[in-house]
Amino acid sequence: MSELAAVIADLIRAGTDPELVGRLVSAIAQRSATNAQQAKQVSPGAVRMRRYREHRKDNGLDANQPEYIFHREAILERDASQCVYCASEEDLVLDHIVPICQGGTDHPDNLATACRPCNASKAGKTAEEWGREVLAEGARAAMLRYSAQRSATSATSATSPSPPVPPPSPPPPPPPPPPPPPQPPPPQKNK
Repeated sequence: MSELAAVIADLIRAGTDPELVGRLVSAIAQRSATNAQQAKQVSPGAVRMRRYREHRKDNGLDANQPEYIFHREAILERDASQCVYCASEEDLVLDHIVPICQGGTDHPDNLATACRPCNASKAGKTAEEWGREVLAEGARAAMLRYSAQRSATSATSATSPSPPVPPPSPPPPPPPPPPPPPQPPPPQKNK
């Protein structure tokens, strides 16, 4: 007998109105069905994280070990530990200036310090699309370098064919044989 059935039997033995027990059982069953349905739903945060990881994979980036975490301290220092969009010093995270979903990478010039509210509000947009300006001079200079590098890379790949793959280089020559062991000196003649 299940624990619930034992409790119901105890309630009926104690003289509880059977109609009340029936309503209680219905309420428990309904609550259980609702909980099961909610357990099947995926949270919006989990959906966003799945999409973010898919974008990272699509761009050839590691989905589970983002490279940008290795640049965190340098980026915070460059941006004076302030959000580059609002100058807040609270709840700081790294933001991709060109979002991953738009082909951005983890290159340090594509990273900026942002407070969590600005990062969440900016979402998958560039600062320009978002309608904000990058306030920090260091981040603005990095953004310009990254944009120029991206433009040069896309212009080169769009206008010229891919360079031919060079033939494999020949294997290196084998190492020279080791020198022969030293010969013992000739014996000395006694006079």
